Amino acid sequence: MLLFLSKIRRLSVQEANSNPKGSTVSEIAISSEKNYQERKNMHAESYTVHLSAQENGKEEECGYYMWRQKFPVKPENRVDKRAEIDEWVITLTFPHGERLSRGKQISPGVYAFLPTEMVTNFPFIIQADFLLASSREAILFDSPWNKGILDCIPSAFLNAFVALVKSSADAPAMSLVSMFNFLPANPSIPVLEPVRSGIKNKILVEDIVPCESHGLQKIFCKPGEVGRLKPAFWSILSKARESGVDLKNLSTHGSYILSSHFDKSTYNTVLSFLGVKSVSTEWYAKCIEGSNLVKGVNEQIYLEVLSFVADNWQNCFSGTNMMSIPLLKYVDRNNALSFWSISRATQRSDRLCIASEKKCIPWLISWNREFTSSNRLFVPPSTQEALQNFAQRTAVTQWLQSYAKVEAVSVYSYGLAVVNSLNCDRRPAIAFAHFLYQSAKKGHIESYHLEELCRAMPVIDSYGSVIKTRSSVLILVPAKGSKWVGLMGTNPWRNQNYIELSADYKSADSYAGIYAPEDQLLAFLKT
Repeated sequence: MLLFLSKIRRLSVQEANSNPKGSTVSEIAISSEKNYQERKNMHAESYTVHLSAQENGKEEECGYYMWRQKFPVKPENRVDKRAEIDEWVITLTFPHGERLSRGKQISPGVYAFLPTEMVTNFPFIIQADFLLASSREAILFDSPWNKGILDCIPSAFLNAFVALVKSSADAPAMSLVSMFNFLPANPSIPVLEPVRSGIKNKILVEDIVPCESHGLQKIFCKPGEVGRLKPAFWSILSKARESGVDLKNLSTHGSYILSSHFDKSTYNTVLSFLGVKSVSTEWYAKCIEGSNLVKGVNEQIYLEVLSFVADNWQNCFSGTNMMSIPLLKYVDRNNALSFWSISRATQRSDRLCIASEKKCIPWLISWNREFTSSNRLFVPPSTQEALQNFAQRTAVTQWLQSYAKVEAVSVYSYGLAVVNSLNCDRRPAIAFAHFLYQSAKKGHIESYHLEELCRAMPVIDSYGSVIKTRSSVLILVPAKGSKWVGLMGTNPWRNQNYIELSADYKSADSYAGIYAPEDQLLAFLKT
């Protein structure tokens, strides 16, 4: 009440009780007035009032932002009881914190210098020279005078709200967005719904919603120009920013982005009132590519990006531009990091692979450079190792296998793919024998799988020909250094399907960076 009675700054109330010890004394006072500003261009003034209340030694305080504005009385709203008044003076009061109230759960929302009993459900207080019913319980809603005042409230609110938000532009973003709790987001009583809708219509065309900005200057946009992000993507952006990724172009992908401090579930009602919607599904693909969230982040954040895409694939991203951006990492034949899209991964014969065992990751990547015919390419070792410890490993792996055709391979299954791809090239065939030998030596493959691959392995004869079908072929060791060549000379059993192995199987050589001395590969094949 003190907020609107200019000549009274302190009130004391003593509650009489039959028991003197039970009597209470309450006191409320204006403790300070500050931040006065006059705005002559709109016949308005604003200031902040702090009220303090004491009861039984307990003190409470609340600050109120006061906006007082004058509006000319329109001819159609004049009444005899106010014939001498040419201006309405409307005061809107915005409490910072819990309003001071004694014993009441719901405080009045309309004052005519003294409180009425009207509860508006607005988060601000309206004060004006309303005409009241004789009981002072409510204003007269059929009065042209009161209708004129109510018609001015949306304009007064907009001016007050813009001043409140924009004057706080230098404040931290997290404190700025709390001002939006003053919007009448919840329904009011029916007779005041026109006031609420009038406020909404004015706010919707105002550049008032704080957007994500990574410069010193804050950005405000109309509610319809702003988009919300999924919480999981905010988490990714936060971590990317902390890791040094430049996100200054976040609002250059087709939509301004709502301030991260505002884009919280606690503001859902307010944002619904403003009509702020989520960004389009296409925006995420533009952001991931344009903000370098694949190539420019560490493996943990990269996997979170994949997890986000996987979680929202069916409902959001399948069939969108997310399929066309370079989202998947792999190591090319020159051991360089390269990138594929989901579309590229699913529409070609090449397949991306991950190792089913952590210890085999570098092993398979090294050997894969020897077998171009296999059409297998591997996800980088750092990514695979991070995936092994990733909390959403199963979901991400299943998504990669289902929608990017990524294969999880062991040394054995990779060997099957390679052996089935070998053609008439001599070097890959010799390399495959070395691959089996070195894999067995390292314990990367079980003996029964090794035997199967050895039986399927093509061999090179002494003429350099690749023998792929070996069901009826008998093999002689290379002539060089063998006993049979000293006895027989050339191979006398060639017509009986005996073939002489190429001397390459006996020679020292290096494949996948691993050196095999002379005779070691041949000794392995004999076993």
